[in-house]
Amino acid sequence: MKTLRLFPVFVLVALFMSGLTARAKVPPLLDVPDYLPGDVKKDLTAQRSDLEKQIASLRKQTADFNAKCGNRTLAEDDPLAKDCLDEKALLDHAGQDYTRAALSFDDRVSKATASADARNIPADLPPDLENTIAATFHDSPPEVAERVRNGFQAFTNGDLKTAKASFVDALSHDHENVYSNALLPK
Repeated sequence: MKTLRLFPVFVLVALFMSGLTARAKVPPLLDVPDYLPGDVKKDLTAQRSDLEKQIASLRKQTADFNAKCGNRTLAEDDPLAKDCLDEKALLDHAGQDYTRAALSFDDRVSKATASADARNIPADLPPDLENTIAATFHDSPPEVAERVRNGFQAFTNGDLKTAKASFVDALSHDHENVYSNALLPK
């Protein structure tokens, strides 16, 4: 008689499979900046709230699954084994759906932020700073340097929220760049 070893499911950080263990990578949701136009901000805030409810539900379902199926050795013909495998497949699918929705949300926030930044922030930085940004981010996608410029312009205007949002947005487009990482406080 074959036996199945069931392990708990943990909601952690990227979706991958390991035997009967599924671990979901939960991408962080970007904050919705206060300076976005009213209708855009309202829509993104509602979507973020829905995603927060969705992940809370997934965490509860995961805890329930762990209580029912976690760390058990069951015979292959045990009805609970089939139930646990089916439930795990549903949780894995729900985790993938959430991850896609969260990434799509973050992309919408980034685009809305970039659009609002482009409308609201003039690009009149000192030439030395312009040259430094151009040299530092020459291998990065063009939108990264633009977002860094917007961040520095907002910073020089005293708008720290916009500056941080611009730097976070730059980092989301070029997360491997050590200079992008250095712009944000740890």
